[in-house]
Amino acid sequence: MFIRWRRIVPDRLELSLQDFLINGSLAFLILGSGSGIGILRSTVRLRPIASFMGTQYAILQECLTFHRSGCVNRSMSFNTNNLKRLGNNFSIPITPDEDGYLGRECPVKECLGYFKITPGTGIKGPAPCVCPYCGHSGESNTFWTQEQLDYARSVVIRQVTDALHKDMKSMEFDHKPKGMFGIGISLKVTRGAPHPIKYYREKELETHVVCESCTLRYAIYGVFGWCPDCGVHNSVQILAKNFELARKELILAETVEKDLADHLVGDALENIVSAFDGFGREISLRKGSEIRFQNLAGARRNVQERYNFDFADGLTIEQWQYVCRVFQKRHVLAHKMGVIDDDYIQKAFDPGAVAGRKVQVSSGEVSSSIGIIEIMGRRLFGGILPPNNQAGS
Repeated sequence: MFIRWRRIVPDRLELSLQDFLINGSLAFLILGSGSGIGILRSTVRLRPIASFMGTQYAILQECLTFHRSGCVNRSMSFNTNNLKRLGNNFSIPITPDEDGYLGRECPVKECLGYFKITPGTGIKGPAPCVCPYCGHSGESNTFWTQEQLDYARSVVIRQVTDALHKDMKSMEFDHKPKGMFGIGISLKVTRGAPHPIKYYREKELETHVVCESCTLRYAIYGVFGWCPDCGVHNSVQILAKNFELARKELILAETVEKDLADHLVGDALENIVSAFDGFGREISLRKGSEIRFQNLAGARRNVQERYNFDFADGLTIEQWQYVCRVFQKRHVLAHKMGVIDDDYIQKAFDPGAVAGRKVQVSSGEVSSSIGIIEIMGRRLFGGILPPNNQAGS
């Protein structure tokens, strides 16, 4: 990856030697402190551009002229071979981190979200970049991070100042005094400390994803987001990953003693309900509303009212009652220490429930519920964020 600069403007990040050049040649005004050197002609027009090596430079419309105490009036110029060899455009390589990720930053001021991608994965060929957080889509070269730009700018300034120092060495002279009362004058170019390179490290992020639609490998803060390449939201994919973890808990529960097995089954149930609730909230927020999905019956009504579709229309009555019962069992486990109350009896469609007794949750119930929730999840996603409704649309 490269950062390319075309113009030199001090307060911007695009750089090129073109603005240093005047009709193919280069000239600077040297403002020496306490040296007595200065420009006396008022017709000279100056345009300040930068501060290099502790000396202020400005572009002149003519060659450099020195005046010292009215005794010397000598026009001088110097070659710019080293600067010219740099060319008019700079390409600064930006390398991925040790895990193969390249940092990206959303250019929208209200967002400035940081994320990472792996170059070479995802869509082949030129493609716009999408912010996983706000959905902004734009040219890839507008997503450089501030740290990358600061680094690249420092590299360019180092290259320019190194070349400038070499070229200015050609200005050196030493005029010896002539005669008994002659005055000598000399100019020697010395350099200060090299301009520092602003190195950086990419940040550590929380969630790593490989997009199922375009195979881009990327990392984000939080969990949910748009794919930076194809713009598809990852919520269904994240939901499926949580279900995969729950299934692994159920498998592990078959290999341990009963108390630990019961805990693993209950934890798996808690995880699938929380995953579906987070999934549903996320995609409803993308359309400007927040719906809670731990109460399935209430969520079903809210979705029908706000989005005019039924996310449970792919289920049979038996499947709907089954998954509602499992969600109610999770509520009792989380808030009632697993003890059945009257609210559970009224809502759970559980004919064998007895108030005051502990609720029973089997591994098979949780496993079957995952399949039903997957059906609801895909219907919910398709109704609120259909496949053609990508980031920015």
